[in-house]
This record gives sequence, structure tokens and C-alpha cells, in this order.
Amino acid sequence: MRVLPYCFAVAAALQAQPQVNGVSNDANRVCCDTITPGSVFAAFGFNLGRSAAAGGFPLREELAGTSVRVTVGGTTVAALMLESTEGLRVRAILPSHTPVGAGVLTVTYNGRTSTPRQIRVVRRQFGIFHSFSNVNSVADWQNNSPTAAARPGQLVALWGTGLGPVAGDEAGGPLPQAFDLPDLEVLVGDKPVRVLYAGRSGCCAGVDQIVFEAPAGVEGCYVPVVVRFLDAGEDSNYATLSIARDGGSCSDPFGLPAVLQEKQGRLRIGHMRAWSAAFGLGTAHVLPPFGTCNEWGGGGIGQPNLDAGPVLNFRTPHGLIVLQRPRPIPGHFQSYYLPGDPGPPLDPGEYSIDNGEGGTDVGPFQTTFNVPALSFTWSNRDSLSAARRSEAIRVTWSGGDPTQGYVLISGSFRIYSEDVGIYEGLGGFLCTERADKGSFSIPLHVLWRARVPLESRQGAPTFLDLSVGFQAHHRFEAPGLDLAEFLYSMGGQKPLPVE
Repeated sequence: MRVLPYCFAVAAALQAQPQVNGVSNDANRVCCDTITPGSVFAAFGFNLGRSAAAGGFPLREELAGTSVRVTVGGTTVAALMLESTEGLRVRAILPSHTPVGAGVLTVTYNGRTSTPRQIRVVRRQFGIFHSFSNVNSVADWQNNSPTAAARPGQLVALWGTGLGPVAGDEAGGPLPQAFDLPDLEVLVGDKPVRVLYAGRSGCCAGVDQIVFEAPAGVEGCYVPVVVRFLDAGEDSNYATLSIARDGGSCSDPFGLPAVLQEKQGRLRIGHMRAWSAAFGLGTAHVLPPFGTCNEWGGGGIGQPNLDAGPVLNFRTPHGLIVLQRPRPIPGHFQSYYLPGDPGPPLDPGEYSIDNGEGGTDVGPFQTTFNVPALSFTWSNRDSLSAARRSEAIRVTWSGGDPTQGYVLISGSFRIYSEDVGIYEGLGGFLCTERADKGSFSIPLHVLWRARVPLESRQGAPTFLDLSVGFQAHHRFEAPGLDLAEFLYSMGGQKPLPVE
């Protein structure tokens, strides 16, 4: 008798109607129910099917009971199934013969079909798969990484999807062919580079390849790369490329060794500030080289779940601050005496931080450092009144010490949603510059990456929250951690209405 509730639950799950909550380019999973004929796309939701993957060619229109249909202008096309993941996501190729225009997408699983999802099928919308290859010779391609960086002048291949349709049937296999795209532009470190090939790859159905020349004058472990179309088509997502003068390991201007860059996502990290701290597995902050910009939000700790002990003791020139650990989160610390993160700038003087006897994951540590007498002023903050879509934004500052830290310029868009009565975030950007430069102009293509969702909601109040600040860090050794650092900063923020 005890088996019956379980059987009923399984039967109910099998009969649940699929639900599609979003559709996107599979490589650029940030945008807007928009896909391209001939591209790999992803649909997200619930009850989309059991986990399964296509075993090879020919590709089928159904995979483990799941199928996808797209209807545009009265024409219905069956997608070529690639993968289904735990009922939450399906990946498929939209056949190249699909017409463009407004349409709907449905997912069918075990005979039950989702409510139609409104989509747009567009001529092209490119996304980068965050995968690059250093081309050493025709037969020798090497995965680009922080310990296998490209040299300036070397050919590099990026992989993506969404350049447009091709002639032929993707179900039978890859269809390599070059595209005539005179308006295509690849920016590496915000510099246009020479493109030698742009078209469908020979490796995989629906996957595109762009081969370009790595530029001189831009080096780092996280050099931003974006693909643009000068005819006002949508830009791709950002990806990052490692470039070093002589190849091999890249040099990070922010001091993180390349061997640790290789462990990104699996680093045991301790991020500490005066008023808060977190210990867990994650990614070091992905900062673009000086004078360049990237998408906002790279790096951080997924779950602060490394036990570093019950308290952190932060000693300042003004006395002791105890950062306590709110239960049940073992790796999160917060001061209940001084609010804010990162909080006000630290006064000059000697500081130290320790975790007493330590915890089960992070052993006892203690470090002492000096905060120098620094000043930093965002000098044109008051003169900026709005963010205009036809203008770059130039910020100026004074102060900061290039031997101690660097300047971060960041922005995030928000728009008022009448449906729920709150401001929704629309992503943003992060730029870095040397403190002694004194100014930085945020390029238009960086500022207005969110233009599609912004323009789709005419009349809604929209703001760009712009921040300019000086940041420094003190790194030290701590048992059980790959990276332990104390961060301190100064600067300001200002909301700018978008006009």
C-alpha cells in the first residue's frame, strides 16, 4: 500500500503539461525569445522531457518522447533535437528553411503540448560558446586558456551559433560553408581585428566558426571578445580570451597567477571586507585588462559553504570589529555593528584580520596589512545628468594610487515593471582603468547592449546605475584556500535616467 502514493506521483509527473518559460540562442542565453534559422537554441521551463542526448546523425525530430515545433506565418517547422536535461531544458537546431518573423514555439512531451510561447525568428543573432582555439597550424589547434594563451598576430578560432541559415539539411550532418558578411566586426579588447573566416563549422551541425587574428597591444587572462554587426544587428554575448606576448601563461594585471585561473569555478576562495566576508567554491573576479570593458557580473562565490570558524576578528586603528557567522550558513560572516558592503573607505593605518582557531575547512590564519593615505574623487559625477543612447559616457576622477589598486567603472540597467511593481535588472558592464589615467570613455557598444529589452518597453522609467571607484586588495596565504583576499574601495554611485 505504501507504493501507491509514489506510483500516483510518478503518473502525475508523466501526465504534467510541459511549460516553456523562455527561449534563447544556446550560446547567448540572455536574450529575449529570439532565435535564428540554422542555429542551436535552448528552451527552458518545466516537464520538458527526461534526460537524453542525440546519439549521432541523422538528427531526429523527437528525442525520448520530446519534440519542438516552431510556427511562423502559417508555416510549422519541426526542430532537430539535440538534448533534453531533467525536464528543465531542451536544446535543438532550428532548420535553416524556417521563415523569419513573429511566431510561436511549443514543446510536446509524451503527447502533451505546452502553451505556445511567443518568439521572434530573425535573420541572425550570434552567440559565442566561450570556447576559443589557438591555431598553430592547419593540423594543430589548441584550446585557449590562461596557461595556453594566444600570441599577438596568431590566428584564433571562436565557436558560436546564429550567423544565419545555410543551404542543405542539418539533420544529415555539418554543412561547412563561408558567409558573405561585410558588416561583421570582431572586437578583441574593444579593438577591431582582422577576420579571415566566418561561416558554418565542419565539426558540428548548427555551430559557426569565426577565425581572426589576435591583436597586438592587448594582453591579459580575460581579454573581452564580442561579435558585432555594423548594420545595427544585435551584438553577441561577451566571451574572454587569454593573450600573452610570447604565448604560454598569461599575465593578469590584477595579480592572480595563471595556474589559479585554470581552476576558475573550482577555487576555494575567501573574500573579506571590513563588514562582511564569504568563504566557498567559486571564481575569482573576472576583470578585463585596463582600458577595456566586459559584461558585468563575472566572478564570485556560489555558496559560502566553507567552514572558516565561528568568527572573524577585524582589528582597525579605531578598535576591534567582530564579524559573526549567521547560522546555518557556515561560510558567511557579517558585522552587526557597522552596516554596508563594501562600506565607507578605510582610514589610513594598520589593520589585521584572523579567524581564531579556524574551522573544519579553513584553518587558522592571521594577516596584517597597512592601508595607505589615499584619496579618490569622481570629479564629473555632479555634471552627469542622463544616459543618452546616442552618446558615450566619459567619466573623470582624481586621486587613487596605481601602485596600490585600480579604478572600476560599472553600470547596471533597471526598468520599472508595472506587472509586479518593482525595478527589474537588465544586466550591465564592468570596465577597468589605471588610476593615473584620470578618465575613461565607456563605448556605445558597451553601454547599449541591453537596447532590445529596453526598447521593447516604451514609456517605462529606465535608469543606468553608474559607479566609479578605486579598489585595492591585500592577498595572503590561508590554510585550505586557493585565494584569500581583503578588499577595500572608495568611490560613488549615481542613477542616470535613460533618454
